[in-house]
Amino acid sequence: MGSVTEALNGFLLSRKAVIENSENGAVTEKVLQQNWTFLIQNISTDESLLVDHLYEMNTVTINEMEVVRTQSPMRNKVVKLLEILQRKSPEAFHQFIEALERSNQSHIAHRLNESLEEELRR
Repeated sequence: MGSVTEALNGFLLSRKAVIENSENGAVTEKVLQQNWTFLIQNISTDESLLVDHLYEMNTVTINEMEVVRTQSPMRNKVVKLLEILQRKSPEAFHQFIEALERSNQSHIAHRLNESLEEELRR
């Protein structure tokens, strides 16, 4: 139980550090860039309801959600979503991670969290 609490505290501290210290989302944008190919190859936007979760969290607008949905094939949907997220605040990055977990893609969320922690240590 202690390791779960420690991990959660570490995540919350990382999140706070990013939001407070990231100028124009440079850190979160860098994490997305470093994981770009992995994200394109592994994210599912259709069956997972990922974009729907982002809309519910007010991370993307209805128009942005529709733009992502109208892309074809899946690779283009993911690229469009990542492009949209790159223009958002660092808070949107954390909402993206939460949406990945909600959409049963926690392995992707885990990788992004690890990359974020590594980037913050630099």
